[in-house]
Amino acid sequence: MRLEVLTIRDVAEVLQLGEKTVYAMAAAGELPAFKLRGKWRLRRVDLENWLAAKAGSDVSFDAPPSSATAGGEEEHMATEEHTSVVPVSKLTERISTGDLHRRLADALGSSCVLQQSDFEAKPFEMDLQPPLPHRVRVYIYNATRPPGGRPLGEHKVQLIIPGQRRGERGSFDHGDSRIVLLMGYSAEEDVFI
Repeated sequence: MRLEVLTIRDVAEVLQLGEKTVYAMAAAGELPAFKLRGKWRLRRVDLENWLAAKAGSDVSFDAPPSSATAGGEEEHMATEEHTSVVPVSKLTERISTGDLHRRLADALGSSCVLQQSDFEAKPFEMDLQPPLPHRVRVYIYNATRPPGGRPLGEHKVQLIIPGQRRGERGSFDHGDSRIVLLMGYSAEEDVFI
């Protein structure tokens, strides 16, 4: 069985909105979207059901012509076995400290990272290749989209400093002439903030 899967461009055309707006709606969980190989997609039937719920009646639409990639491959159709639908509103994936540090080092690449502390150590220290700052101390946290009526595209990062107790003021270590970087990482979007 083949399902019709729409791209962000297709949905933007149907909803008569900008692609950036539709992308933000998908990322915020406002649309019944899912990621397939890092790209947002919507099943046509899910979009129709979502529109019907918004309009309060049955809605039907003609999907826009299929989008083709630069290589000419069709992205408009996908087999059901390759689509994994996860409710976007529940996407608040949390990554362990070690995995956050590994992903950051991997994103920078081995040609940029000259030396690094243990992946499990917090804060994470790196010596980087110019033109990047030479010595950095990174405090990286999970950026999530918890429920609670947050504005479109807003993520939450809870800053907890190693050794800090609840209700106690903390400070980041600026010693050893290292530049301190505060970062968030959104696993669903694979984006560092």
